[in-house]
Amino acid sequence: MQAICSVNELKSMQEAAIRNFEIKHLDTSDKSYVFVAMAPECVAIGAEKVYAAFEKEIKAQGLTDKVELVETMFVQDPAKFGVNAIVLS
Repeated sequence: MQAICSVNELKSMQEAAIRNFEIKHLDTSDKSYVFVAMAPECVAIGAEKVYAAFEKEIKAQGLTDKVELVETMFVQDPAKFGVNAIVLS
Protein backbone atom coordinates (compact mmCIF):
# COMPACT_ATOMS: atom_id res chain seq x y z
CA MET A 1 0.00 0.00 0.00
CA GLN A 2 1.36 3.40 -0.97
CA ALA A 3 1.34 6.26 1.53
CA ILE A 4 -0.39 9.55 0.86
CA CYS A 5 2.45 11.98 0.22
CA SER A 6 0.84 15.37 0.69
CA VAL A 7 -2.14 17.21 2.09
CA ASN A 8 -3.15 18.10 -1.47
CA GLU A 9 -3.18 14.42 -2.46
CA LEU A 10 -5.38 13.62 0.56
CA LYS A 11 -7.68 16.55 -0.21
CA SER A 12 -7.96 15.44 -3.84
CA MET A 13 -8.87 11.92 -2.74
CA GLN A 14 -11.49 13.25 -0.33
CA GLU A 15 -13.03 15.46 -3.00
CA ALA A 16 -13.14 12.55 -5.45
CA ALA A 17 -14.76 10.38 -2.82
CA ILE A 18 -17.43 12.97 -2.13
CA ARG A 19 -18.21 13.27 -5.82
CA ASN A 20 -18.23 9.52 -6.39
CA PHE A 21 -20.29 8.67 -3.33
CA GLU A 22 -22.59 11.62 -3.96
CA ILE A 23 -22.72 12.23 -0.25
CA LYS A 24 -22.69 15.99 -0.18
CA HIS A 25 -26.29 15.90 1.02
CA LEU A 26 -25.59 13.75 4.09
CA ASP A 27 -26.20 15.44 7.41
CA THR A 28 -23.27 14.62 9.67
CA SER A 29 -24.41 16.84 12.53
CA ASP A 30 -25.82 13.91 14.51
CA LYS A 31 -24.53 10.84 12.65
CA SER A 32 -21.22 9.72 11.19
CA TYR A 33 -20.78 7.43 8.20
CA VAL A 34 -18.17 4.81 7.42
CA PHE A 35 -18.02 3.74 3.78
CA VAL A 36 -16.14 0.54 2.95
CA ALA A 37 -15.56 -0.43 -0.68
CA MET A 38 -16.86 -3.94 -1.31
CA ALA A 39 -16.08 -4.15 -5.02
CA PRO A 40 -14.62 -7.53 -6.06
CA GLU A 41 -11.08 -6.18 -6.20
CA CYS A 42 -11.40 -4.92 -2.63
CA VAL A 43 -13.01 -8.11 -1.35
CA ALA A 44 -10.08 -10.00 -2.88
CA ILE A 45 -7.64 -8.09 -0.66
CA GLY A 46 -9.62 -8.21 2.59
CA ALA A 47 -12.52 -5.74 2.47
CA GLU A 48 -14.84 -8.16 4.28
CA LYS A 49 -12.43 -8.27 7.23
CA VAL A 50 -12.18 -4.48 7.29
CA TYR A 51 -15.97 -4.16 7.19
CA ALA A 52 -16.37 -6.74 9.96
CA ALA A 53 -13.78 -4.96 12.11
CA PHE A 54 -15.61 -1.64 11.76
CA GLU A 55 -18.93 -3.35 12.48
CA LYS A 56 -17.56 -5.08 15.59
CA GLU A 57 -15.98 -1.90 16.97
CA ILE A 58 -19.04 0.26 16.29
CA LYS A 59 -21.15 -2.24 18.25
CA ALA A 60 -18.53 -2.61 21.02
CA GLN A 61 -18.44 1.17 21.50
CA GLY A 62 -22.25 1.38 21.58
CA LEU A 63 -22.31 3.64 18.53
CA THR A 64 -24.83 1.83 16.33
CA ASP A 65 -27.25 4.75 16.56
CA LYS A 66 -24.53 7.32 15.83
CA VAL A 67 -22.44 5.61 13.13
CA GLU A 68 -23.80 4.11 9.92
CA LEU A 69 -21.63 1.52 8.20
CA VAL A 70 -22.18 1.53 4.43
CA GLU A 71 -21.00 -0.89 1.75
CA THR A 72 -20.09 0.85 -1.47
CA MET A 73 -18.72 -0.10 -4.86
CA PHE A 74 -16.49 2.99 -5.07
CA VAL A 75 -12.88 1.95 -5.58
CA GLN A 76 -9.80 4.17 -5.50
CA ASP A 77 -7.11 1.85 -6.91
CA PRO A 78 -6.90 -0.88 -4.24
CA ALA A 79 -3.55 -2.05 -5.62
CA LYS A 80 -2.17 1.36 -4.72
CA PHE A 81 -4.21 2.28 -1.63
CA GLY A 82 -5.44 -1.06 -0.22
CA VAL A 83 -9.00 -1.54 0.97
CA ASN A 84 -10.91 1.74 0.64
CA ALA A 85 -12.64 3.11 3.72
CA ILE A 86 -13.82 6.66 4.21
CA VAL A 87 -15.17 8.15 7.45
CA LEU A 88 -17.41 11.22 7.41
CA SER A 89 -18.32 12.86 10.65
